Amino acid sequence: MTPAKCLKYFGQKELTEYEKVEILDFPQVYYFGEGAKKVKAVPEPEKNQVPTTGEQEDYNFGFDDSKGNYRINIKDHIAFRYEIVSFLGKGSFGVAVKCYDHKNKEEVALKIIKNKKKYYYQAGVELKIL
Repeated sequence: MTPAKCLKYFGQKELTEYEKVEILDFPQVYYFGEGAKKVKAVPEPEKNQVPTTGEQEDYNFGFDDSKGNYRINIKDHIAFRYEIVSFLGKGSFGVAVKCYDHKNKEEVALKIIKNKKKYYYQAGVELKIL
């Protein structure tokens, strides 16, 4: 469905305030995480601010932990297309999750690279190899 249709029918009950803005960047919505426990997006902490809650400090609007790993929420969506089914593992570069691709109707594994600048380059190199 279109983002506008998703907002109209599900915006009040199923989408967070963050998702209501984010959804407009996507041409199609295949899955939006109906019934999932969603991250309540929070403002990014200041760079010089000392975290007060240790490892649970919110980063990337609450989607990442303090180490840059994406916080996995089963049944939530990735890019309004993939449904997170289960956690597969964690490594030095990030996390892997089992997902259902609602566009192509198949199970896939997604590797989510840590949200740290030093890993972006290495992820690009790995993509070229694959």
